[in-house]
Amino acid sequence: MDNANIVMINDVDVTSISDFEITVDCAITLTISAENDYDKASKSLRLSPRSLPAITSFSLSQRSISTNQEIKLKWSIRNSAKAVLKYGSEEIDVTHKDYFKHRPDRNTTYTLICFAEDEQFYDEQSIDVHVMLPVKIKSFKANKDYVVESDKVELTWDVENADSVILYPFARDISSLNKYEVAPSRTTEYRLEAR
Repeated sequence: MDNANIVMINDVDVTSISDFEITVDCAITLTISAENDYDKASKSLRLSPRSLPAITSFSLSQRSISTNQEIKLKWSIRNSAKAVLKYGSEEIDVTHKDYFKHRPDRNTTYTLICFAEDEQFYDEQSIDVHVMLPVKIKSFKANKDYVVESDKVELTWDVENADSVILYPFARDISSLNKYEVAPSRTTEYRLEAR
């Protein structure tokens, strides 16, 4: 302030300092006044802080789905100037939306971000979707087609995306194996069931 002996901001003497810091948590009017022996001047400034953006809810219709199944993401946000939904390499502007439908083809993380006017202030939440790929038995074979009674035969298989693998007629869980030895005493049909 030029030619001022006393400088006040809202009744706080700031004559000997060049900057003044205040935390604004509600609407406030700041008035700066400067005076000398001959004159007095003042100017007011109204500050109204905006609330920080917040995601109040972010939910998913299903967390585990099968391939080609549609999901619906829903959310509720407040105090947001802009909102985006990110998944994989995609980024979609969802500023004026409160839901999004999608058919993920693999496990996917969806991240919702809502921004204030100043984009350095934001809130974000993420949800993971597990896509169960179809079970596939790529191969199931025996090392011999014909055997002498009680001779050993090795059964081998290659299965994709299965949580459990059962070998019949034994109804034996062989999920952790990829081969099994049998010794049939008569003609036997072996069946592999993957789930």
